[in-house]
Amino acid sequence: MAAATDPKPKLRYPADLLTGRTSMLRRVVPACMLYAQIRKFYRLPD
Repeated sequence: MAAATDPKPKLRYPADLLTGRTSMLRRVVPACMLYAQIRKFYRLPD
């Protein structure tokens, strides 16, 4: 809804709050640390 009604639309809109935070973290945190946290969150094997 925000993308359709925004007078100055952004290139991307995050699907939810967690997606927006992950997108921001990708720019700041080293990849190995980010992927480790994603594996931990989804309870995936190392």
